[in-house]
Parts: sequence; structure tokens; C-alpha cells
Amino acid sequence: MAAYDRLSPLASSAITSLGDVIRRGRRARTMTQEELAERARVSRLTVLKIESGNPGVAIWAWVSVMEVLGLLGTLQALHDPVAQAMDAAHGRRVRKRDLRKKLDF
Repeated sequence: MAAYDRLSPLASSAITSLGDVIRRGRRARTMTQEELAERARVSRLTVLKIESGNPGVAIWAWVSVMEVLGLLGTLQALHDPVAQAMDAAHGRRVRKRDLRKKLDF
């Protein structure tokens, strides 16, 4: 039994819905699965699995496909209200990094 066979119905529904959003986004941009796969650097089969809501596909593949379609804002909009409340209660501030400064590794 694969780990994703144990998903709750809610989680399974959410990933199926996300796959549907990706499918509709691809079609709205008049892209074929092959075109999307090439641009996202994944196989056409991977795109098919993502659009079908297969939770066994690696998260990087989902993110790559969403990036090509301009849907990364969907992920970036995620936040944890509990963590935000804890940070506010403890007076923690999230510092924003100055993106103009280059990182020096």
C-alpha cells in the first residue's frame, strides 16, 4: 500500500481539485500536455498524473507545472493562521529580507 493511499477524503479531494485547476489553467492557455511537460521539464505522463490529482507525483513537479502556468501565487497565498497568532502573541515580527542585496555564499 502506497503512503498516499492513506490520504483522508478531505486531502484527497483537495489534491484532486488542485489537479483540476491545473488542467483548466493549461486549457485556458491553449497548451497541450506535451507543451506544458516540455516547459516544466517533466514527462507528459507526469502532467497527466498531476491533472488527475495523483498524490504520488513529487511536489517539485507540481510546483514546476504551476510555475509555468503562472499559478504559484496559489501556493504563495498559503499561510498558517495558528502560527501567525502565536507570532503575534509573542511579539515576533517577520523581517523581510532586502531583495536588492545579493546573497554572499
